[in-house]
Amino acid sequence: MKNIHRLLKRQLKQLFGTNPVPKKYNRLLEAVSKSYQAFEEDRIDLTKKESRPTESYNHLNHINRLSKVLNQTLDFRDSVQKGIEELLSVFNCDRVWIIYPWQSKSLSYQPVERTKPGIPKSISKNLKLVMDYSSEVFLKSLLESGNPIVFDSHNPFPGDLKRQKESKILSQMLITITPKLSQPWILGLHQCNLGKVWTQRDMELFKEISCLIADALSNLLLFENLRNSEGKYRSLFESGAYSKMIFDSKTFQFEEVNPSALKLLGYSKEEYLKLGFWDIASEKVKTRLEFKKLFKVKSDKYHLPLLYLKKKDGTIFPADFYASCFDSKGQTKTIGAVRDITDQVKADQAIRDSEKRLRKLNNVLLEMANLDMRDCESVQKMIMKTTEASARALGIQQASIWLFNEEKTSLHLSQMYHQDKKDRSEELELKTDTYPIYFDALNHYRTIAAHDAPNDPRTKEFASNYLSTYNISSMLDAVIRSGNQIKGVLCCEHVGEKRHWALEEQNFASSMADLVALSMETCERNKAVKEKSQFLRILEASLNEIYIFHVDTFSIQYVNFGVMSNTGYSKSRIESMTFLEIQSELKERKFRRLIKPLVEMKQDKVVFQSGHIRADGSVYPVEIYLQYMDQGIEKVFVAAVLDITLRKQAEEKLRLASSVFDSTLEAIMITDVSGIIQSVNPAFTAITGFQPEEAYGRTPRILKSGRHDLKFYKSFWKSIIHDHHWQGEIWNRRKNQEIYPSWLNISAIKNDEGKVTRFVSVFSDITKIKQSEEQLNFLAYHDSLTGLPNRLLFQDRLHQAISYADRHNQLVGLIFLDLDRFKLINDTLGHDIGDLVLQEVTERLKCCIRESDTIARLGGDEFTIILPNVRHEKNVSKVAKETLERMARVFTLEGHELFVSASIGISIYPQDSADQETLIKNADLAMYHAKDQGRNNYQSYNDTMTKTSVHKLELGTSLRQALKKDEFVLYYQPQIDLSTGQVMAMEVLTYWNHQDGQIPPGDFIPLTEETSLILPISEWILEKACIQNKAWQDKGLRHVSIAINLSVIQFQQENLLEVIDTTLEKTGLDPHFLELEITESVLIQKMEKTIFLLEELKKRGVQIAINDFGMGYSSFNYLKRLPIDKLKIDRSFIEHVASDQDEAAITKAIISLGHDMNLQVVAVGLETREQMDFLSQYSCDRAQGYYFSRPLLPDQLIDILDRQFSFHEGLKKSPL
Repeated sequence: MKNIHRLLKRQLKQLFGTNPVPKKYNRLLEAVSKSYQAFEEDRIDLTKKESRPTESYNHLNHINRLSKVLNQTLDFRDSVQKGIEELLSVFNCDRVWIIYPWQSKSLSYQPVERTKPGIPKSISKNLKLVMDYSSEVFLKSLLESGNPIVFDSHNPFPGDLKRQKESKILSQMLITITPKLSQPWILGLHQCNLGKVWTQRDMELFKEISCLIADALSNLLLFENLRNSEGKYRSLFESGAYSKMIFDSKTFQFEEVNPSALKLLGYSKEEYLKLGFWDIASEKVKTRLEFKKLFKVKSDKYHLPLLYLKKKDGTIFPADFYASCFDSKGQTKTIGAVRDITDQVKADQAIRDSEKRLRKLNNVLLEMANLDMRDCESVQKMIMKTTEASARALGIQQASIWLFNEEKTSLHLSQMYHQDKKDRSEELELKTDTYPIYFDALNHYRTIAAHDAPNDPRTKEFASNYLSTYNISSMLDAVIRSGNQIKGVLCCEHVGEKRHWALEEQNFASSMADLVALSMETCERNKAVKEKSQFLRILEASLNEIYIFHVDTFSIQYVNFGVMSNTGYSKSRIESMTFLEIQSELKERKFRRLIKPLVEMKQDKVVFQSGHIRADGSVYPVEIYLQYMDQGIEKVFVAAVLDITLRKQAEEKLRLASSVFDSTLEAIMITDVSGIIQSVNPAFTAITGFQPEEAYGRTPRILKSGRHDLKFYKSFWKSIIHDHHWQGEIWNRRKNQEIYPSWLNISAIKNDEGKVTRFVSVFSDITKIKQSEEQLNFLAYHDSLTGLPNRLLFQDRLHQAISYADRHNQLVGLIFLDLDRFKLINDTLGHDIGDLVLQEVTERLKCCIRESDTIARLGGDEFTIILPNVRHEKNVSKVAKETLERMARVFTLEGHELFVSASIGISIYPQDSADQETLIKNADLAMYHAKDQGRNNYQSYNDTMTKTSVHKLELGTSLRQALKKDEFVLYYQPQIDLSTGQVMAMEVLTYWNHQDGQIPPGDFIPLTEETSLILPISEWILEKACIQNKAWQDKGLRHVSIAINLSVIQFQQENLLEVIDTTLEKTGLDPHFLELEITESVLIQKMEKTIFLLEELKKRGVQIAINDFGMGYSSFNYLKRLPIDKLKIDRSFIEHVASDQDEAAITKAIISLGHDMNLQVVAVGLETREQMDFLSQYSCDRAQGYYFSRPLLPDQLIDILDRQFSFHEGLKKSPL
């Protein structure tokens, strides 16, 4: 403690120099020293505990080393840098960083970072955190947690992934540090080369170190604030825009002054402190007595907005003076702040001058605005007055107005005023191509204020002749603009010294130009009114509809008598409408596109068609001729509208006939009475291949196919001549010599006298109809996917084979084939892949049979093979065996490698049945027997199969009463933790106490799924098992989970979650002690729904296990998305794991996969010591099987639940 106290005292002396440390800081000094003492005592106490293990000793050693580093200095920045260097070795990590606040009112942070050699920096200086929603949630959780948070491949960091990749961050651990007198800090560790797994011990050490750093930083920051407090007030006095001084409130003698005041007044500090306030006051300051009155007012603050002071060199300047009184050791002192306001005073004077100028210019504008501008003569008068008034008001030598010619190629002088009446006739014209920059500026500026005209880019083109000749130094040109068009320019020119045009002068010139524009617009408007009156008289006499409407609003301004006559509207009604309101189809956007060329002067007129709406609501077609008319101020459209109803009707009839002729899909050929082709339509060319020019002038014989005899053509022409019509099927020939069938209609066309003048032939190509008939006939007897005979053709072929066998005393072999687990392929890979599998199976089956044999697809994945003319039943078995061998080969379809097996049933005619129906039924029974035998085999029918089927039917009937009769009983088989030997769970197995003996679950559970009894039985099992587990727990026995199998049907039931919730609530069992086992085939059906159900179960605390893992079609991509807890290795792998290398390799892979995904792995079917040794060697988590225990009744398990098993001796076998 003495060392700390001495170090603090030395730092305080450095802060206050030779002066003694103020007493008010002694208490703070003692508090900091006591805090360090308490910390040191805690550190020593921890170090003395040497009896702890080596890991705890290292833990304390790290804290001890870090404590020494943090206490080496009182500079908190130096302490932070040394501290994070120490953390690199403490955690053996690649990067350590800490960010601390450097702007208290923002999310900006100052980083400190240390890395190992070769590791890049990851944090930029003055880090700015971008707070989107996810970052805000993450930062809030980090600040509120107070505990370390780890991010790695299993728990990705929610921030900038691009920066993480660039910084090579594989795993990281973060924690917040909250020192007193500061906002939170963030401390982080990075691993970049190897993805380190942060242990619980690492996290505990990290948290303790963060607390240690927080305590040390609290003390360092406290001292830092103490050291900075004195300097803050000195800095405030020394800095700032104001010149500050302190003087005695009675004597006005200066006692302190800042550098700004010395610079302002020109004195050195020694000179200044010898002066009093009156030494720097000018003679303009009121008498001392009046000035002193300010300081006798009962106030501690004073302000003199205008005070004249004197500099050392005698210069007097205006100043803004603030003063404030304060007490210092019983004496009143005044601190004054002075600011030079010379620029402000000048600006105020400039404003007053500007206001005076503005009043003068406004008076001139008012006088000009009152001039009479009713006729065109007044325009010239306005121009003359404008030039003279502008020159006099602005005080310039000359002012002129220039107007554009009609082509806008040059400006011509209209009027000039010069105070000396000098002539400027040689400058009467300014051409645009001679002064392009100046004319371009007129288009972009309202006024051109050229203060230095010869050098201004906009006016320097005049420098070499006009400006230099007349000594013009400054120009002010205002554009005379009417609407969007420039009419001319008002030019104001100053001679002699350069002149700066004030803003109010520029506005005055612009307003004068506007007055000229206004007079010109008035003149043009009056002229347009006269022209319009004459024009309207002409329009009124027109019989067509005439409209005049506004360019922008489309409001109708005039209509003639023809409009009211055709539309039925009154004159007042139609003149209250817009032109678009009488249009039936024309919308504003389309109309503006139509008129755009007129407005832009690219076209003289626009012609288009539309529909007009009459007063009664009827619509009639019109053709509109639209022209644009610029009447000066007012711009309008003139529309001449023609009623084209009769024209449209005639055009429609022609268009309809032409459309039918051209667009029909049937070929049309028109000939004269001699048979010469006169016209054909496009369909004729499309069907025959003959172009119109190839057909014209020839006869229809060019289409003759040669397939019809003379008799056909005699009958053909007889019907045409007598009936003037023929219809029927005929074969024609295309240009490419292809023969095709067609359906032909020929009719005779007569004139008004009834004489035949032409023949019209209409025919169509019916090739596709013929093909469709053949296709429909094929599809009626064949499968569309594989092309194989369907059930209908199969029945016919089998009937023929049996009939032939009866006549020749031979056998008929019938094979039924069904693909194993084909539904799973459809569900996982989709029906497209499933269809490809069926097509490939078809091709493989064709390789196994003779040409006389028949393969049929009855539907789905069910195939049949009819083998007629069989001499011995061995030949049928041979075909079945070859079929299985070909099916065993891998199916490679669109990147998928599949193994598809089949179950085959065989029946032989006549020994297995003398009739066709029974023969089919027996082959089907044999196939299902093959499935019961484990699939991927073939079985020949025998009488036992029928008996088995009957027995299965009887069992199904008994099953419906078994639940009511309470014939089901639950057995439990323990799962053992292979590392501790303790019972961790019980798998529930259901047996049926049937009247003929006890039936195991494997023999009747599939039957319950077929008969839909699985749901009530499963609910009974779930409730019974939960009650039993709760009973064990209530007896104080070891708490273990119960594992219950869920079938596909159970998992797909809509109210599964409701059933489980109800059962758990009813039995009172904690959901954490319920485990549901699901097969892989359940998981991969309706993947999104499966994930939802599993996540809901996980939220409740229910554990999820995948049963028989390795026997299905699992996708690892799906597997990693599922919220599961365990993988159960199928017993078929465990059975030969100690003797079969392939089985051992698969088992090791499953264990490794499960551990990589943080899942527990359970082996099923453990029966031998060798199996046990293998599973232990490869770190399998749990196992169940006869090596430990058979399935037992509840009472038999009481002594086992708390038992710890020996791995060298299994439990005594149960009675089962």
